[in-house]
Amino acid sequence: MRICHLLSPEFREGSPRGRVLHGSLLSLREVIRRTPEHEHRVVLFGSQQVEDLALTLGIDTSERIPCPSQDPARGVAGLRRYLSARPPFDALTCWSEPALLVWRRARWLQLDASGVVFGPPSTRTSFAGVPIVACCAPDARAWGEVCDDVHRAAPETPPVEPRPLREALGLSGDTLLIAQIEDPPASASAVWMAYLLLVLEYRGIPACALVPGQADAWRRARTVMRRMGLQNPIVAIDDPPALVASSCDVAVCARAGDGPYPGAQTVLARHVLRSGVPVVGPANLLHLIDLPDFARNACIAPTARQIEIAPRLAALAESRMLRRRLRTWLLEHTGGDQISLADTLGSIWAHAPARRRPHTSPDPAPVPSGP
Repeated sequence: MRICHLLSPEFREGSPRGRVLHGSLLSLREVIRRTPEHEHRVVLFGSQQVEDLALTLGIDTSERIPCPSQDPARGVAGLRRYLSARPPFDALTCWSEPALLVWRRARWLQLDASGVVFGPPSTRTSFAGVPIVACCAPDARAWGEVCDDVHRAAPETPPVEPRPLREALGLSGDTLLIAQIEDPPASASAVWMAYLLLVLEYRGIPACALVPGQADAWRRARTVMRRMGLQNPIVAIDDPPALVASSCDVAVCARAGDGPYPGAQTVLARHVLRSGVPVVGPANLLHLIDLPDFARNACIAPTARQIEIAPRLAALAESRMLRRRLRTWLLEHTGGDQISLADTLGSIWAHAPARRRPHTSPDPAPVPSGP
């Protein structure tokens, strides 16, 4: 089966806008890896930065449709040209709400379409009749009102090979290496991390934080570090946090709520946990993730306040035995009992031609000619 995947930046209200969710790219990579029996083509909408990010996260594609003003809606004509110039696909999967809207506007209805989204769409009626996969969305049942199929799926990913970050940063073995993970990364806050490191330093915990370079409040963070004489450093990173976190001691979620994309943060945390790295964060973000009883007190805080996150990080920093025990448990148990996103989409694709493309039925057998 030939499958076309469409992926574009999200353009919900609020900041940041026009960002690609890393959870979508990681999930798409895993779906392609788990379904080698199909022919996959990935089409990206947007700038060269979107393609560079996809390549960094392991999606090999050279198919990109530039969009004026970086608005995926401007790529409708490009999508029509792309589809009309190639052999017909059997199914199409859109990995964001804007990609679904582009497909609708292109009116390429002979393709069976499915959607992978985070949270409720802004215009539900636009997707009536389209099978939707809601990744860890708390309100997944709401899709039953407008969609043929409703699924709750948790994508799987293999552990990422760690890189020698600690050696490159010149850190001692006693320094706790922390990665801040947010999806999209631009929603991270450098000043939030500065205050967290300040609390850890007051508790006598040496630490180093890796914060996405596109995070906000960097100027305020540097002011806090200078005025407070903070010794624990903050390092800006350009690589995706999901890859960097795999070679850290712990990852931390700073967002108190799930933002405009419910489930995106949880999916990103699952990817990090599958690499054996514990994730510390507020309960409202980690309640969808099963953790062993011995780790819940060390990983889950009541809120995202630094004064409540810091004691969890301190417990992990002071006990290498706890970190080792938790890492072993995560590598052995995470994702084993979760619904596979690849299997869910595979089920949709398997029924796609019969449901959406009646012209794909085999031609009738030829009538034998006479002697």
